[in-house]
Amino acid sequence: MNTVGENTNALVRRITLAYELGRFLWGFSQEPDQVRVDSYDAIQTAPEVGRDGDFVEQRANAFAMAFLAPPDSVREITRPPIGAEDIGKVMGTFGISYTAACRHVSNVYSGEFAMPEQGRNLSPLEVWVDREGFIRGGFPITSTPPQRRGRFAGLVAEGYREGLLSSQTAALYLGCGEREFLDRADDIRSFWAGAGSPPP
Repeated sequence: MNTVGENTNALVRRITLAYELGRFLWGFSQEPDQVRVDSYDAIQTAPEVGRDGDFVEQRANAFAMAFLAPPDSVREITRPPIGAEDIGKVMGTFGISYTAACRHVSNVYSGEFAMPEQGRNLSPLEVWVDREGFIRGGFPITSTPPQRRGRFAGLVAEGYREGLLSSQTAALYLGCGEREFLDRADDIRSFWAGAGSPPP
């Protein structure tokens, strides 16, 4: 996954991944002339801008939001009139950004509320940023790319411990030197396990 631009934000990455899953499930074409690759600038525009009638895009966006924040669950934790506190609950409960939360709540309630301006400064709960970005307290090896720091890193460390991977292979997978991996392998495993999901 592209982790530059807006996708440096762990909450944006969650939506992007769910959106791409929706595209894969319902919008994927095996015909080369039907495949569309958007420029990064194009995907930064609001979904309603320049994509009128693009049912595939609309369905993928709708799927992503319903997948991450099921409408019935959103209704359980919010009550009109919607305010900044409600948007904060949606962000924290489902791990989505402020803008996504506002748009989704608007859709859930059929557009019957105005986005609360005072909520624009709401920051997402750090637990989501930590969980998705795997950065709580700093990853033990700074040279490891962000996209390899999550469950992947935990499984690499566990694979080494179980004798399934050599230290050279593990270091290659994590983008670091062999000595650095060996010095931090136990830290990686415990760090990952400390995030609540130890390797099997």
